[in-house]
Amino acid sequence: MTSVIEVPEYQQWLANFPHQYQPTAELLVSSLRYLDDSTFRTQLTQQILGNFTRQDIEPPALMMPIRTGPEMGWRGPGPAVIFENVFPNQGIPVPNTGSEAICANIIRNIEMGQRETLGTIPTPMSLDDIREANVRSIVMVGDYAGSGSQAIEAAKTWTRNRSIRSWRSYHLIRIHVILHSASAAAMKTLEKDRSIDHLSMVGVAPDIDNVEWTPEQYIEVSEFCIKFARIRNRGLGWAGSAGLLVMQHTAPNNLPMVLWQTKGSSRRKDGWYPLFPGRRVPEALAAALAYQNHQRSQLRTARTPVNALVLSPPFPVVLDALQRGARTAERISALTSVSLTRTVEVLAALADGGYVDERGYLTDAGRELITPGVRPMDRYKLNGSTEPYYPQALRKGR
Repeated sequence: MTSVIEVPEYQQWLANFPHQYQPTAELLVSSLRYLDDSTFRTQLTQQILGNFTRQDIEPPALMMPIRTGPEMGWRGPGPAVIFENVFPNQGIPVPNTGSEAICANIIRNIEMGQRETLGTIPTPMSLDDIREANVRSIVMVGDYAGSGSQAIEAAKTWTRNRSIRSWRSYHLIRIHVILHSASAAAMKTLEKDRSIDHLSMVGVAPDIDNVEWTPEQYIEVSEFCIKFARIRNRGLGWAGSAGLLVMQHTAPNNLPMVLWQTKGSSRRKDGWYPLFPGRRVPEALAAALAYQNHQRSQLRTARTPVNALVLSPPFPVVLDALQRGARTAERISALTSVSLTRTVEVLAALADGGYVDERGYLTDAGRELITPGVRPMDRYKLNGSTEPYYPQALRKGR
């Protein structure tokens, strides 16, 4: 398999930077997490069906991709209001191969032959269709939330409608958001928002706050992203969320801007070369990132558990994350790529066995599960003080 450093597109992107900054650029790319379309579709489909199986979603239900007013054709003035100036049956443009189109395709595949079993309805033409079908759940499906703003605006497009707002006040209808992934910050934002009644997702996506870097590496990468960003206040991506998740169908805009911007200060004579041109992932780079995922997984399982309870995945990687200092299910999910639901189940099993205490720390029995071995060496070492330092200015307002 080809490694990332052998991919021509990566080499051309790396050549944007002076030599002294290239190790930092390499560290950033080596920390990216890649999600292929097959895995994405399978996991999101299972997440949607699981909500129906657990009866978290009450039928009759309307399922649709997350779409804001502008994505349904609204150009203002004023806010978008469903069934007043925007309509859910507004078609998705044919050339659209991004999030909306893929989520619409997943929904269509789920409903094909299962509409009656699930209790979902066809896309309504008017509010009367919602009323006549006695809809109890509006289910909006998306791939990823970096800040949560898109999903919240999509939900508000519905809650601005007086009838929908009234039905919600009487608990006659609920608004659900189902995602594959969200940043830790977006998850908290979505859970608190009053326009959304229920949030469900496969897992927490990685960002620079939950990757395994030293404090010095965190500073180095943050300053690097801001220094070489064409727009400084977007250096850490949309809303400063500094995501590290790359999907086969898109490079999200909350990735550090230096990865996808089309212009910038470059040492190349022919100008800036983006790693993800047009926020698309080149095929060769996608394959190399997938291989990078595989290598990372192998490193995580290098410390092999010996107890029968934890012989099979994902127990080894969860134990390793606990050993490294992760304490919450959300952080462990982001570090390991294990789904949030499965992470909670594994932590519960470990707690029941007396291997993890109520604070999330490994007990003596838990530490005995891990065979002593050599921990994978950090690939990159940056020079500097060994004193911990966490720059509050870089984290402010995130």
